Amino acid sequence: MTLSVKKEYLRPIRDRYYNSSKKQKSLILDELCATARFSRKYAIKILAIKHKECKKLSGRSRSYSKEAVFHLRKLWHIMDHMCSKKMVAAFPIWLEFYQAPNFTLSVKQELSRMQHRRKKTVHP
Repeated sequence: MTLSVKKEYLRPIRDRYYNSSKKQKSLILDELCATARFSRKYAIKILAIKHKECKKLSGRSRSYSKEAVFHLRKLWHIMDHMCSKKMVAAFPIWLEFYQAPNFTLSVKQELSRMQHRRKKTVHP
């Protein structure tokens, strides 16, 4: 089988593979391995390509916009890399005088809502 023929052959098999039960998937893999002469692991890998493309990103969602993070970093550099506790205290004063392109009122409000998060410490 040529590569183009294998690609055409895989397209309908992928759809059938994802819409089937575990037992049916095993039969589809057996059929694919016999027809295209793939190893079983390689066949699973090829059939998973479509599935991996639409995978949802894991982890927490972003809390702040890209513009707010950009201006926060810029302010942090201007404040000479101040620690977060001191930066929260100095933030209202610095925000009054901070001017930059793309620094809108909504970004200013988002920056003013940011707070220092303290770690909970357990004392013995």
